[in-house]
Amino acid sequence: MTNDPGQILHHCLRRSRKRGQNTAYFTALQRNYLLFVLLSGVVVFKIGQLSNSSASKRPRKDKMACNIPVLNPFDKSMLPYNVIFQPPNCTAGHPNIFKTDLESNLLQMEDPSNYGYFNCCYQNFIRGASVTMIELVGKCIPINIKEREIKIPEEMDFIRIDCSVIKNNISAFKTVDLFGFVHLKQSVEERAGKLIAIKGSIESRPLNGIAEAAVVDSITVKNDAIPDRKLNVVILGIDSVSHMNFIRTMPLVHAYLMNNLSAIGLDGYVKVDENTFPNLMPVLTGQSEDELTYGCWKEKTLDNCDFIWKTFADKGYRTAYGDDAIWMSMVMYNKHGLKDIPTDYYYPPLTHQLEKCVGHQRRVLTALCYGSVLGFEVSLDFLQKMAFTMNKTRRYFQFSWTTGLTHDYLNAAKLGDKPLFETLKWFRNEGYLEDTVLVLLSDNGLGWGNQTSTLQGKLEERMPLLYFVFPDWFKEKYRPAVSNLLRNMNRLTTPFDLHETLRDLADLANISRGRVRDRQDELSKQDKIPRGISLFLPIPLHRNCLDAEILEHYCVCRAVKSIEVENNTLIDEAARSVVDHINDMFIRSPQCMTLSLRGIISAQVFHSSNSGVEDVSENITRSDDPLLKSQEVTYGLSFSVLPSNASFEATTTHLMDGTWRVSREISRTNIYGNQSICVAEHDLKKFCFCR
Repeated sequence: MTNDPGQILHHCLRRSRKRGQNTAYFTALQRNYLLFVLLSGVVVFKIGQLSNSSASKRPRKDKMACNIPVLNPFDKSMLPYNVIFQPPNCTAGHPNIFKTDLESNLLQMEDPSNYGYFNCCYQNFIRGASVTMIELVGKCIPINIKEREIKIPEEMDFIRIDCSVIKNNISAFKTVDLFGFVHLKQSVEERAGKLIAIKGSIESRPLNGIAEAAVVDSITVKNDAIPDRKLNVVILGIDSVSHMNFIRTMPLVHAYLMNNLSAIGLDGYVKVDENTFPNLMPVLTGQSEDELTYGCWKEKTLDNCDFIWKTFADKGYRTAYGDDAIWMSMVMYNKHGLKDIPTDYYYPPLTHQLEKCVGHQRRVLTALCYGSVLGFEVSLDFLQKMAFTMNKTRRYFQFSWTTGLTHDYLNAAKLGDKPLFETLKWFRNEGYLEDTVLVLLSDNGLGWGNQTSTLQGKLEERMPLLYFVFPDWFKEKYRPAVSNLLRNMNRLTTPFDLHETLRDLADLANISRGRVRDRQDELSKQDKIPRGISLFLPIPLHRNCLDAEILEHYCVCRAVKSIEVENNTLIDEAARSVVDHINDMFIRSPQCMTLSLRGIISAQVFHSSNSGVEDVSENITRSDDPLLKSQEVTYGLSFSVLPSNASFEATTTHLMDGTWRVSREISRTNIYGNQSICVAEHDLKKFCFCR
């Protein structure tokens, strides 16, 4: 490929023009930004090749403290794992008899008697004392088989359909399906109306005799003259899908995001901790798991924590939360999640009952199907129903997390590609994206499976996806903020940054041209880089994992190279040091068996600097090598143990005094099931093998 800036710019602009007239502004913004980048000598990120043994790094002329790995989603080391995922037959034993539409109608698609169902009825249910309990409300209303369309009353958010079946000459009722609806709620509308009225009164209050709206400078007047628009914020999270795996498994969605929606994707977005909860809570609360434990989570539930939807609710937004596998989600995390209903529209009671009553095709942990459809499609249906009911006139914030499809399988996201693609097309074609910021994200890549033994697989697991889709008017009015977001595409960014970004979306005054300028100045003068920085501000180039509070084990900033494990006594010693460290955790848990090293699967050495050149540490294979007395050397290890056959991934450093420092976090890379049923401590679950 040419290195001439002019030719590169021409090539990129030519591709952009093919995206259509609706991206005219964005294309201009990209052109100006790209020209700035090229002329200033900053290297533009491109997906490149990753060899089997090492991850490519950007040249040092970037002057970045963290050189984000350049990964190829179709690297040859990942090809053996990029296989066809056999789709489940969701209609097997669960015929598609009923469905709903966006106008809260229950539709009969077929005669239930064709499948041995008679005397069907629907009944309202609500959340009970906890999210796993429901209360049936009223009577079960008979369904006339001749009535193909039934209007569901507005007071019913959820319904359960029961039909009688005859087996062995005995008649019994069976739950055949469950559905959710989004109706306007009078109490919610009254609350939102009051808050909006108060906000409008404050904003129109004179400042020194001049209306606040008139206090603008000559720089801000052009952009701020664009009338205010109602802005919805819709977030869809997909569990355990890395950025690269997203590109591999959802090509339709990825292409539509980039070519039709002018999405902005962050290639430097990384996780900060091991799994969903500690990577999601920074997004939703701006706090780490430890901070929550010693703060708002002390009372056993998370209800008192400052979730981002509370911020939006205080601004007059309607709020919505969805989750399709609550038993492993924030709602039920460690059995002490949320006690009260946290948002105006709350789908977990429905999805829990779907999984309990009609969930099937459970190949590992999660049920792929809820009745006759993928569980993933239930989450997409919730997105559409919220948009339709809010009708482009009512501001709302929606957070919907999907787990069932992707939590257990590297390639299962392929099944969600077309449904999500069709949903995005619907949002665009119906005009719902004209007043909506859409955020698509994940928590991390899949943390277990054979692909984690490859260097590419390890890096992918640490690098989730994050995409933004903005309305054209937003990109015009908040041009400096969006320009900063573009600038941050290849810089080290985290869930803490996303939280600060959401706070800005809740209060758009924070990203006006003048305010962004002032905040940039304030940021540049700070001695310590903040842990969380809005992505509408420039992320400092010299930011590193320590600044961002990313645990060493998950840091992707240092150059790393795979090394041979055969005849490498130093790596063997490193692995045994980690096993000893794990066994030390069992001192107060005698019910856990002592583990021993079974074998080393793979190993990597971290370079002492961020350069991609060969490092002397690559060639050390013996624990008595003199070089170890003059420098510390850090290794990443994948290994297995006996008697549990558990596989782990750890980071450990050989210190100059001959001892080892094992990283705080050690990842389990295969499923442990009931191996640790004898311990209650969450931290021991992935290690313990019960006697």
